[in-house]
Amino acid sequence: MKKRNIIALTCMAMLLMGCGKGQLQPSTNEPAPSNFSTVDSTTEATTVTDDSAKEASTEVTKTDIDAYILEPAGIPMISSEADPGDTPLYFTYEGKESDDFISYDNLTLVNNGQKATSDEVSYGELYKPSNKCFRFKTDAGNEYIYIELNCENDYFQLAVYDITDGTAKFVGDKWFAYIGVDNEASTKDGYTDPSHLRLGSRDESFGTFSYSVVYKVGEDGMPTPAESGCTIKDVCTEKITSKKALDLEVVDSDGNPTGNMITVPAGSTYTLVNYYEDIPALDTKLDDGTVVRIPLSETGYDAKFNGTLIRDLFNELMYVG
Repeated sequence: MKKRNIIALTCMAMLLMGCGKGQLQPSTNEPAPSNFSTVDSTTEATTVTDDSAKEASTEVTKTDIDAYILEPAGIPMISSEADPGDTPLYFTYEGKESDDFISYDNLTLVNNGQKATSDEVSYGELYKPSNKCFRFKTDAGNEYIYIELNCENDYFQLAVYDITDGTAKFVGDKWFAYIGVDNEASTKDGYTDPSHLRLGSRDESFGTFSYSVVYKVGEDGMPTPAESGCTIKDVCTEKITSKKALDLEVVDSDGNPTGNMITVPAGSTYTLVNYYEDIPALDTKLDDGTVVRIPLSETGYDAKFNGTLIRDLFNELMYVG
């Protein structure tokens, strides 16, 4: 336990310094990922336009209220002690506000007098101006509000509300991690694409690593993976050596299984290049460039391959936390 704590502290320092960052991402021609990727508003019919975003922001600030405006959606956050006036769409809360954050209880979305609240987002803190709020309209004509809420350490809670046809309904929530993906592009006046949201998570199935997945707004309004696999962002252990020989399947350059099984000898070096939440599985590159898949029966710190703990199959896996 003492050794693991020392390794964890060492690894945490490495992550803060950019351990492994940028070295393991597959070579692509795609632009640098961000939590919420921007799109060309002239080609995406469901994207909020610059003019509409400005009009929405102007509309909510016309009322004589003291409110913090959640960007880029332009939705005000109003204390329950304040009069919202004729503001049609806003969040209200019980709690306190300072120059840096809002500490809230009983967070409620109000849309044309209809209210949506949930025990799942009953308390927390919203840090100015890091937290963002997004308004999506899908091709099916449904409208949703996504709001980031800081709650625990470097994780944030993503709460989802349905405001279709003037309604107000809490849909659900998910947790994600800040992993250093480029947020700046996602916060410029709210050009957000409901079919391409990049959100980050963290896992411990191969030592601690951070990754991002492309999501889309699902039929129920919740984010759902838009494609298989992920982009590896940061790893705690860059190259991992195996303790035992492993029989693994080779995958091609597109991540497709080939059916070709090989025996990888003990002492081989593995580099993480992809992770599949849905399968689940790890794609790892060997020193000769061959990519092999490690299917998992369990994920996280107690991840297993063929019933054996991953940490019993590989040397010096490092973990944060």
